Amino acid sequence: MIEMRLDGKEAVERGLEKAMSRAEQALRKQLEEAANDLADLARAQILTQRQAGRATPSILAESLSVAPLETGFSVQASAPYAVFVELGTARMAAEPFLQPAFDEVVTGLRTALGKGDAA
Repeated sequence: MIEMRLDGKEAVERGLEKAMSRAEQALRKQLEEAANDLADLARAQILTQRQAGRATPSILAESLSVAPLETGFSVQASAPYAVFVELGTARMAAEPFLQPAFDEVVTGLRTALGKGDAA
């Protein structure tokens, strides 16, 4: 008689758990980098849109911050008037800075994740 056994369910489960943990860490790192890129791109957009010759710092650009969330990261503009710059008002045209940056970063993330470059 000949017998073949395949044991090791526990070892396979441990290996899968380790692999999932590494994948989650890599994804979290990729998301953090993307959030920082988004904030940097938004700052650059704000400074590009400013009136030429203004030497003072931009309160709006300085108000951008990245905050961790349970499932990712948040990029926030804490200046009280940020929403009016982004979306405009009845008297002022919108000068979006977050949405264009978001679109660029999401495109980059999709490309990286599609190619398997998330590590």
